[in-house]
Amino acid sequence: MGNKPYRRYNPPINFKIMALFKDLKELQEELQYWVDYEPVNNMGKWYVSIRIQKLENKIKSIEKELKKRKKWLVP
Repeated sequence: MGNKPYRRYNPPINFKIMALFKDLKELQEELQYWVDYEPVNNMGKWYVSIRIQKLENKIKSIEKELKKRKKWLVP
């Protein structure tokens, strides 16, 4: 048997899934903060609406990634 080629360490899928769940939880908490936030003027209302949209898009992408990775776990 010869030398095996060097492989970069890839953490198991479970660690990646746990990291995604952690990110998802943090984003959901931040989203709740911005939903409850009371803007002062029109510029604040605009910023809050943009922030909520961006957080919702991030949450959707993480949920999509979780669904994809969960399929890999099913035997």
